Amino acid sequence: MTTARGEDGSSLSIEIQGRIDRICLDFEDQWRAGKAPRIEDFLGSTTGTEREALFLELLRLDLDYRPDRDADRCYADYRARFPHDETLLQQLLDPPDEPPVRVFATHERVGRFEIESKLGEGAFGVVYGAIDRDTGKRVALKVPHPRVLRRAGGRQHLEEEAQTLSRLDHPAIVAYREIIRDDHGGPILVMEHVDGCSLREWLKQHSPSWDEISGMLAQIADAMDYAHREGFVHRDLEPKNIVIDRENRPHVTDFGLALHESEQRGRQGETAGSIAYMSPEQIRGESHWLDGRADIWAIGIMLYELLTSRRPFQGDTLEELAIEIRQREPKPPRQINPDVPASLETICLKCLSKPISDRYTTAGDLARDLRATLRLVEPKRRPLTVRQRRQWLWSTLAVAMVAVLGLRYWLFSYSNRELTSLEANLDVRVTRSTERGISSIGVRDARFVPLRPDDEIHVAVRLNRLAYLYVIFIDSQGRVSVVYPFTSPAIRIRASQQPRVVAVSLPSEQNWILADGPRGIQTILVLASEAPLPTQADLRTMLEGLESQTGDPGEQSMFFAGKDLSFESQAVVSPRPENADSEPSPALLAARRNCDLVANRMSVYFDYMIAVAMPFEGKR
Repeated sequence: MTTARGEDGSSLSIEIQGRIDRICLDFEDQWRAGKAPRIEDFLGSTTGTEREALFLELLRLDLDYRPDRDADRCYADYRARFPHDETLLQQLLDPPDEPPVRVFATHERVGRFEIESKLGEGAFGVVYGAIDRDTGKRVALKVPHPRVLRRAGGRQHLEEEAQTLSRLDHPAIVAYREIIRDDHGGPILVMEHVDGCSLREWLKQHSPSWDEISGMLAQIADAMDYAHREGFVHRDLEPKNIVIDRENRPHVTDFGLALHESEQRGRQGETAGSIAYMSPEQIRGESHWLDGRADIWAIGIMLYELLTSRRPFQGDTLEELAIEIRQREPKPPRQINPDVPASLETICLKCLSKPISDRYTTAGDLARDLRATLRLVEPKRRPLTVRQRRQWLWSTLAVAMVAVLGLRYWLFSYSNRELTSLEANLDVRVTRSTERGISSIGVRDARFVPLRPDDEIHVAVRLNRLAYLYVIFIDSQGRVSVVYPFTSPAIRIRASQQPRVVAVSLPSEQNWILADGPRGIQTILVLASEAPLPTQADLRTMLEGLESQTGDPGEQSMFFAGKDLSFESQAVVSPRPENADSEPSPALLAARRNCDLVANRMSVYFDYMIAVAMPFEGKR
């Protein structure tokens, strides 16, 4: 699980996780460059849960890279440098006099359970295989690491997982037995023993067929359908939480983050799970609204991996990954692996629909569709009689004649019409607290201008057919920002990541709030094309060198529409007094020249452009 948590167990937002991720990357880069960075220098002015999460991540990296890894000396060094962070240090480091984890020997008894072998070890602790001497059944004992229990919420997390599992009884869900105590009073979770390995490990040794993929994920979907009907959302479905037994049957495990519908109301803003498998609504922190379709999304991610050997969303940082999950459409699996059956691709993309209403309604529906793709042996058919063969022949000829006539008519009609030219419509709306009783003001309303700091802006673009769309914002100083498709400043827009659209509403979640800046003109520019921007073309580089649009903005907003790549003034949208100067302001003329410059530079790439230049009354 990659979701960061504070000392009190609360989840951090994706934005905070992104900042932590960037700081840790810089910290790690310095170690790799042969320097010895100090944790203190990277904590900066962070406070609260963000500082706690950042401190723990920097500690982990420091322990990985520092040449002296002696536990006693490391612990003494950190305690001297961070005397007020004793609790946080104990979350990561064991005191020198405390054993790292409770160790059990083969044949040792823990209550009525006799240890057989150690099955595995991880960050949580150690898992042992054991025999219940009262029943003779094999079980798995999960022995948590002491630091897991010391961590705030650690014991509660263990008990919540046990409580969840005790209410679920399904052959594809690893069953919970009970919690027992060792001779020191430490809790041990007794689970059903599944002889196998995680799906992630299983895939390193196996290359499943399409039918095996369908059958395996159908069983996982069955298990989740049962859990959903019991009121639970798993929230952390991923390959490491799927155990494959010796007969290649999947079992869902690790319900530690499962959420019951009775507990959702107080979870608004919480993000929990492994981010690569989190749905858009999980990324947005909508835990109070989650239902089983969040788990259906996670099954879709796993299906995509099984079909293409890679995940559909791949950001270099947590923040970039979260943006991709929220905004980018996944590349169709058959564009990566042409052998993927079309039926499985359709199922996969339906699971990964960003609007939750477009996904499968239930995991049971998903399981049925997956099983429908399994190849079945066609039943033997009796030979046709002479009369049946004649009927088949005449009906086939009749259908063929209708098809030929229809094709001739279509070809004639198509040859006599021209392909509709690409066009776009741009609408901008502003919301401001000073206009009471009005939710938003359109760009053609006289009250729209001038724009002011703290105004909230919303942009809508509609095309007359599917096309590749790019939206650019030019501020009064002539600085360019690409706002759709959004990428971090260090990443180029890649053609393979850009879907075709017919409509875009920006921003998708809440309005943009205008920051303060110099008075002048601010411009929104829309570029539309039949083909995506080539990978080697970088919009930011191509749009450098625009002139400043500062100065007296005047009272006019102006549209520039570009059909056949020639910009023409379409409309002056703010009424002017009769004695007002009819000439556009110098700042508006500068915006016009910038639009012309963009048109000239971009004419080879785009088929249609439209822009709106808007007066901005900044305070600076």
